Amino acid sequence: TYFAPKPQRFTWKVYQHDRLLSLKEKLAAHDFVEDEPGDIMLLDVAHAPARLFAPVTTDIRRIADLEGLQDIIFVLDKVYGHDNAWVNDRLGGHLKVPGYLSIYAAYINDQPVSIGWTYFPKGHFATLFAGSTLTEHRQHGLYTSLLSTRLREIRERGYRYAVVETGDMSKPIVAKHGFQYLTTVWDYEWPRSQNRESD
Repeated sequence: TYFAPKPQRFTWKVYQHDRLLSLKEKLAAHDFVEDEPGDIMLLDVAHAPARLFAPVTTDIRRIADLEGLQDIIFVLDKVYGHDNAWVNDRLGGHLKVPGYLSIYAAYINDQPVSIGWTYFPKGHFATLFAGSTLTEHRQHGLYTSLLSTRLREIRERGYRYAVVETGDMSKPIVAKHGFQYLTTVWDYEWPRSQNRESD
């Protein structure tokens, strides 16, 4: 009822520990589309391996404005193959909230090749997002370099835990660095464009 009049898509996250066992079926009945599940991994920053805080030699830059977000969109478009202009509004808006969002990109030959960002809500949990790398630049430690950069900031800002939703590629990397499995989550996408056509 809330989202139906709005011209936007949104995601309903269903966690393994949710008590409503029929929630997935109810969402599917309302035209939500299930995406691949992800595993939520948790790191107690105070007990993180020292290697994660070693100096990073990769060219990593912090993104702080709309112009810089074009590099984020470039990588997302290349990795996922569709338009990611939503970054301008969502991440651009969140950048205006002091201390809430930190965005980083890794560069090779002055070109963005890997990205990631961290949200810092109130409390003890900082949340890692993205960690996307261009196919031709994978297996070169860029994900780990971005992870180290963000974990260093998390520790400096006094957050106790780092949380990340992982897929098949990222889970082994973060597990190797001490992240522990917490729960599984399924994304249910509500595609506004399909609903508009059926209205």
